[in-house]
Amino acid sequence: MNESTPEVVAADMILNSEVEAVDRSARRLETASPGAGEGRIARRIVANRKGMTLVEIMIVLTILAGIMVAVGVVAFDQLDKANIKTTQVKLQKISSKVQEYYAFQSPSAMPDGMSDLTSPPGGEPPYLQETDTKDAWGRDISISVSGRSYTISSAGPDGAEGGKDDVILESNRD
Repeated sequence: MNESTPEVVAADMILNSEVEAVDRSARRLETASPGAGEGRIARRIVANRKGMTLVEIMIVLTILAGIMVAVGVVAFDQLDKANIKTTQVKLQKISSKVQEYYAFQSPSAMPDGMSDLTSPPGGEPPYLQETDTKDAWGRDISISVSGRSYTISSAGPDGAEGGKDDVILESNRD
């Protein structure tokens, strides 16, 4: 494990030169004023330091990267939860519009699909706008009707139908 990259070699050279400078300063202080307090030596050592070493900069950047990763993971998790909640609200809205459609049709009938809600037969005003038929990820929400029961579904975050992350609202009215 004794691999030396150019950065490590450069950092070692800088560190060695700083240590030599500190040693020279300490020796000068000791010979110039025998018995000088350690506080004075420490102030002089700090005064000779001109900046941060490459290793120190790398440590700071690593810490910052770790913080950004942690914040990113939490933020994206919250974004997924918000999108799921938004889609659930849309499914509930569509469900209420399906029930409204059923109540106002003569004779009472369930919609054959989402198009019956966005452009109803007979020139009626639409129950839903086209934007209401898309989930939070921009994909189409589907509806399937069987008798008076219906299922409204979204493919969820992964976009694949039938996955465990699908957002589904079922109504059993038979």
